[in-house]
Amino acid sequence: MEASPNVRVYGRLRTAHLERFRKMVPARVLYWTTRYDYDPREADPDNPPVQLNRLGILRELSRRHHSAVDINEPAMVDRWLFLVLQVAAVRFRSALARRPTTIAAYCMANADPALEVNVRWRLPPAVCRGLTRVMMTILVRSCDRLAFATTASLELYERYVGREALLPRARLFEAIPTACGCLDEPAEARVPAQVLFVGAFTEHKGIRQAMAAWDALLDRRPGARFVVIGKGRLEGEVAAWAADRPSVTVHLDPPRPEIHRTLRTSSVLVLLSQRGGHWREQIGLPIQEGLGHGCEIVTTSETGLAGWLLEHEHAVLSPDAPAEACAEAIERALARATRRAGSLDELPEEDQRFVADRWMMTGA
Repeated sequence: MEASPNVRVYGRLRTAHLERFRKMVPARVLYWTTRYDYDPREADPDNPPVQLNRLGILRELSRRHHSAVDINEPAMVDRWLFLVLQVAAVRFRSALARRPTTIAAYCMANADPALEVNVRWRLPPAVCRGLTRVMMTILVRSCDRLAFATTASLELYERYVGREALLPRARLFEAIPTACGCLDEPAEARVPAQVLFVGAFTEHKGIRQAMAAWDALLDRRPGARFVVIGKGRLEGEVAAWAADRPSVTVHLDPPRPEIHRTLRTSSVLVLLSQRGGHWREQIGLPIQEGLGHGCEIVTTSETGLAGWLLEHEHAVLSPDAPAEACAEAIERALARATRRAGSLDELPEEDQRFVADRWMMTGA
């Protein structure tokens, strides 16, 4: 296959990325590691992603001219130096070729980067904020197009670089999906009282809060079913909890078709994200996939989509909400699921991630 004039640079690939690449503007994908949920079988055989170390990625960016380069966002503190080197490599090659290259980034961060600076380098808070402002300003002004996935992320960037720096290069594309294409397959009955958790079994994804909420819910809805999908360091705890609860089914890292099938048949998706250190839920892929399959959403205010979810009557709780409050929210979501066709009627006709990508890579 002829090399694409575009390139994307990813730090950690996941299976969902591979699914999206097929619908995005054609580009070579360079990456250096993968996420826990990566399945290489989903890669496009005609344009598979290329795994390289960081030096190899810089070499690829500098050895040929590219029309557009999609890099990580400026708020990624752990990649600041690498991002500066990527920009330098692209601009150097562009100057040699005497042809312009568009540098773009998709921005989702909604946690204060200065907190991560403090954790990493133990600098005084004022120095952390100053360093963050300088680095983000350099990287923002080095980009030609910045697509923002949430208003929370856009507001974060405005606080550090100012609206004036963003105006000529930033646009907001709220990260709302369209209905998943798998819904066009032969219909499967949605289970009226089936609740789903899908994600990493970690403290950040709120699996413990979800388990506690389920125990509180069963007193109200004894016939409800809870399907738990994922894997992670709390696998043993999840398995032990589910062992004596007939209402709970656990699937450890099933293939993507099975995840899609469970999303189609579930009524409510639960993701009770918890902030940890400098980490905060940017969007939550399970939330997007739940919306795209018609699920009611029960989540916390940590997601950058909290505003949109509240506007559309999904449940958004405080991250420290007690189990009883979470159970009540799930019960209300189950009731809503019987009264409307989930979230499907509220979704855009085109996935906004693809709209954003088209603008980033082509300006269209």
